[in-house]
Amino acid sequence: MNAIPHYDLTFDKRPHYLYVSIKAEAIDRHMALDYFAEIAHRCAGIRCKRILLDRDIPVALPNGDLRQTLKEYVEMSKGVKIAFVNRHQAIDKAWKSAIDHLKKQGADFGYFHDSKMAEKWLLRNH
Repeated sequence: MNAIPHYDLTFDKRPHYLYVSIKAEAIDRHMALDYFAEIAHRCAGIRCKRILLDRDIPVALPNGDLRQTLKEYVEMSKGVKIAFVNRHQAIDKAWKSAIDHLKKQGADFGYFHDSKMAEKWLLRNH
């Protein structure tokens, strides 16, 4: 029997955006949809239009699952600009590919390795 992956999700309302930190050792599609739903719900509750998602998970979903999960998150978060920060080089290619694919479909996503650069991009033109 497989254990359901556990994650720690924290929120910090900052001037002009919502900072979100997600930490976990593993991930599955169900967990990703759960934490994305929590983020979308929190964002809607405070009417935020910008999110910086600092992701500290050393693995990625398989490419098809990653793209589909992010696509569903786009649908949950219409009109929200999101900066994704990935701290793990081993999954860089998968994340960059998925983000680039969704940006071509109109998602207002940015992909970064550093929170400072992500914040700069997120707040540009604000």
